[in-house]
Amino acid sequence: MIKKFIKKIQDKLFLSKQKSLLLAEKKRLEKQAEIDNKFPQYGDTEEANASEVAEFTKRKGIAKRLKGELKDVNDALAKIEKNKYGICEICKNPIEKGRLKIIPSARTCVADSGEQTKKHH
Repeated sequence: MIKKFIKKIQDKLFLSKQKSLLLAEKKRLEKQAEIDNKFPQYGDTEEANASEVAEFTKRKGIAKRLKGELKDVNDALAKIEKNKYGICEICKNPIEKGRLKIIPSARTCVADSGEQTKKHH
């Protein structure tokens, strides 16, 4: 009984830490997305305009990646609230805590991480 109680407390502490990490990551991603969404202004010459377009195109690619990462973070936060955090979306087994410590927004366990990569490409 005491072991179950201790495990429950450890799980709550782990979730609390993961939530803090995810909220910090969300804030960082939102700030970065805000910066990357602005159109650069280098000047009025043809060369400056070409550089602006090239930089904006590069930023759009980065913004798309950031948007995906932000979705993963928001989804992980929602799962914490619904008590579904840490469950693999493919096999429905628990995701390894070590994986969650490294990638708090992980959607899959290590065994299924290759399947998730295939789905997104």
